[in-house]
Order: sequence, then structure tokens, then C-alpha cells
Amino acid sequence: MGLDKINKLKRLAYDFTVWPMLPQDIPCAVTSLSLPGSSTPDIKVGTKIDYTKVQGLRELENQQFITANTIYPENLDSLVLKPLNYINPVKTLDLSHTKLKRCELYFGWTRGMEESRPDMPRIELIKMPTTIEKLDLSSIKTDVLDLTGLDNLRFLKINDDLDNPIKRIIFPKNLKRSNFKKSDDFIIRVDKGKTKLVNYPSWVTQDEFGNDVAK
Repeated sequence: MGLDKINKLKRLAYDFTVWPMLPQDIPCAVTSLSLPGSSTPDIKVGTKIDYTKVQGLRELENQQFITANTIYPENLDSLVLKPLNYINPVKTLDLSHTKLKRCELYFGWTRGMEESRPDMPRIELIKMPTTIEKLDLSSIKTDVLDLTGLDNLRFLKINDDLDNPIKRIIFPKNLKRSNFKKSDDFIIRVDKGKTKLVNYPSWVTQDEFGNDVAK
């Protein structure tokens, strides 16, 4: 039975290199979409990726590719991006229009699709929506991380690439210690000599590993 014969799937996972169908061409409603990464997809530079065309999408995980020409739906609950490949370099990753509650980003292994496999260029700005409650970021290779207004955070982890550090992180002005039930629900690992921390909470302390955690 083809997908066009199905009204709705709770979860769909597929490898683009095996089944080369763009997300916007998925013919049925899907609640959770996963694109696991294993090899380089055959997607042309300039191709638009429009997740808003996936009916009913609430959870998205893409470990295969990222591109600047991407549209993310407003009603996403969860987003995981750990792409092996970039197609068009991403200058700005602005998710502020979404209603995300959970987001995880990792760009430490993201490479270009050319034979030389160049590193992904730095992102100028990553901006998160104010609805986020759980945020897990590692090696995100950005100049500015904007967390303005994320007063509802219940979990925040930033594990920076110390050889390619974030230049500036803007924290929420009203972030309360009481939001975090455990000390390691808030954990920040950055080079403070290279990364400017704006509105950094005064209640932060260090653990035995040198990470900043909730006191």
C-alpha cells in the first residue's frame, strides 16, 4: 500500500538516499518525521525544504541534512537537528515564529556535500522561540545565540565547541533558579574568555568539572 492510500501516520522514518522524497512531497499526514543520517543525499543546491507541507507534523528529527532554504512549521512541538550534511550554508536559524517546547541542535559533524567535505560555515544568528522548555545545544557554530524571553526554560544545556566558540549568548532577563529542579538541569560549558554572556544569571555556580550549573 502506498502512502497516498494512508490518511495519517503517527511516525515516519526514512533515509533520503534510499527513498529520495522531499518532505513537502509526503502525501499523507505525519505526526512525527525522522530522517536518519548515514550518507550524502542527492539534493541539488538551492532546493527548498518545506516542512509546513507535512500535514499534522509535531515532531521533526533530521540527522541527514540542513539547508538555508528551509521552512519550519509554526506548530512544531519538538525539533532535533544533527545533520551530517549541509546543502546551502545557513546564515540565520530563526525559529522564533514556532511554538517549540523542545529543541536539540548539534552541528559538530556537519560537512558540505562536495568531495572535499568542507566544514559548515558559521551561522550568524540562532534565535529560539519563547515557548521553549527544554533546550540542548552542542557545537552549534554560531556568532550569536539569542535566548531572549525564554523564561519558561526547565532544562538548558549548552556544550560549546571551545575551538570554534559562540561569540555571544543572550540569556533571558527573568530566568529563575526555581525553574530548574536539579542543578544539572542547567549546565553551561563555554570559554568565558571568548564568549560574551549577556544577562547571565547571578545564581550560577561551578561543578567539580568546571561547568556552570544551577546553585
